[in-house]
Amino acid sequence: MSDSDTATTYVIAPEDIVWHKTDLGQEFWLSDKVVDTDYTSVFNAQVTKFGPGGGSPRISTPTTTRSTS
Repeated sequence: MSDSDTATTYVIAPEDIVWHKTDLGQEFWLSDKVVDTDYTSVFNAQVTKFGPGGGSPRISTPTTTRSTS
């Protein structure tokens, strides 16, 4: 295997990522591990994606009006 073959082994196209829904939020997804022990035993890595919302109610800050009289 040449150096260029080794380098491209760990390049993952976005369309090839397998996403898993989590209970961490309405729009929070995790990928399979994209770096694992076949690459290094020091760490592993996953990719996350998340969208707006998340199931929490919108936070609104009440406004106060000052009287100038």
